[in-house]
Amino acid sequence: VGITHDLQQFPTKRQKPELSKEQSLKRERLQKILRSQEKDNDKSPVEKTDTPAVQEEVKQSSSDSLRSRMEQRLEAARFRYINELLYSTSSGEARRMFQQDPQAFWVYHKGYTTQVQRWPANPVDAIISYIQKK
Repeated sequence: VGITHDLQQFPTKRQKPELSKEQSLKRERLQKILRSQEKDNDKSPVEKTDTPAVQEEVKQSSSDSLRSRMEQRLEAARFRYINELLYSTSSGEARRMFQQDPQAFWVYHKGYTTQVQRWPANPVDAIISYIQKK
């Protein structure tokens, strides 16, 4: 009862995760494209002509965005799979899995960190607070 009471005391506002360098570059490219489109909208109909370079950049940006979303989904699915294995197998089997696939350890912890950032409150913080009060 004490732990659940302490969990309710934590703020529920989520912190925005920082953008990776790749995400920042994609955002800059999209902003550049949007600015160029705004400039094109300000031109008269005679002046409006899309250059092949801009069209190619839009296609590539869209393709990069799709690829990035698909990679994120695959990473999330792999995290969920590993997480399910950890909950449903013995510690010996989990250890064996991580020994056979050392990358799985990093995939799991990256996924876990991403999940924790989405939680309104981290239960570990509430548990630590509860123990410190005792």
